[in-house]
Amino acid sequence: MNKENDEWKKRFYDNKAFLEDDNLLTFFSGHHVNYRMDELRKSIHYVRNNWNDREKLIGEIFKVFPSLGIDEKVLKKKDWLDVASDAAFNEKDFSVIQKYTEQRGYDIIFGSMNKLLRSLDAPSEKFHAAALLVEFLNIDLYNYIKINPERSQFEGIVYRGLSVRPQNLDGLHELFLKPARERGFGIPLGFLSASKKEETAIEFAKDNVKKYEPLVLKIHVLTLSQDLLGIYKSFYPDSIVTSLCSVPIYDLSAFPCENEVLLRGAFFQVLRTYREGKINVVEACMLNANRDHVKTNELNGTCAQKLFGKLVQLDKMRKCSDLVRSWNPESAFLYDEEAKKSAYELEDAIQACRAERERKLKEA
Repeated sequence: MNKENDEWKKRFYDNKAFLEDDNLLTFFSGHHVNYRMDELRKSIHYVRNNWNDREKLIGEIFKVFPSLGIDEKVLKKKDWLDVASDAAFNEKDFSVIQKYTEQRGYDIIFGSMNKLLRSLDAPSEKFHAAALLVEFLNIDLYNYIKINPERSQFEGIVYRGLSVRPQNLDGLHELFLKPARERGFGIPLGFLSASKKEETAIEFAKDNVKKYEPLVLKIHVLTLSQDLLGIYKSFYPDSIVTSLCSVPIYDLSAFPCENEVLLRGAFFQVLRTYREGKINVVEACMLNANRDHVKTNELNGTCAQKLFGKLVQLDKMRKCSDLVRSWNPESAFLYDEEAKKSAYELEDAIQACRAERERKLKEA
């Protein structure tokens, strides 16, 4: 058993093994999530630090993605709704999201972008171009929910259909057997389309069933509890927290009948795995809470980032416990124990934020 477990760990933690399916290309687990986030943040910072030289940035994006199919003039006018200063800014332009939903746009551009974000050795200029494309998508999502508040704070169950290699299915199942806190995987800064309709996901999962295993991700999308958000806001009232991790975009989609919900940079916690007929199901949850806005860029790497991470961790453990209690009381107990540990870690983060605030007051 130990030999088999060691072999599985070797396979799971080797990116090229576990993530070789195109469908799972941007999924990362364990320490790879943090590593990937650190690498991608460098490119996001590069983009934001050079935002005033947008013409150069956009030139780089067209070199890497020559078939982008979006007018360069339109991209030059894109900006976050609450910081835009260009008189020609169009708050209702969502052309990057719309391009994402087109089959050709996804295959040629965004499929390539997701592969690039997964790469471990891509040249920096290609990473910067992918980060800029991510930034334009972030801007579209942020502006969309800002103008359409009924699309903000989305909660509910969404489904994603995949066809995967058997060994990757094994990897997801083994992930569920790990300690409660370690049952997560993520798509750092990547994008994943899901649907509010389970039957849509099942149809996608049935592609290539002769060679691959059909898999449906059943995802509980939850928002950050208001009491915990209040703790963060008490220290950083001007920091912007959004719900652009999960946005219903069927009004903008080229295929509105699919009831598409776009998941951006999501981090999933595996709740259970099972089969429904011939379909493999991985049930997971995610929190729809995000600080990724140009105004919070200067707060990265500070107490604010750590505090927010601990708040999310605690809320996720509590909500996982609530979700699994009816079908797996033992797993609920494990999540309860992790929630207790997370609460202690949160208290340490709060103390650090208090010390930071007192230090800044003395320096003022």
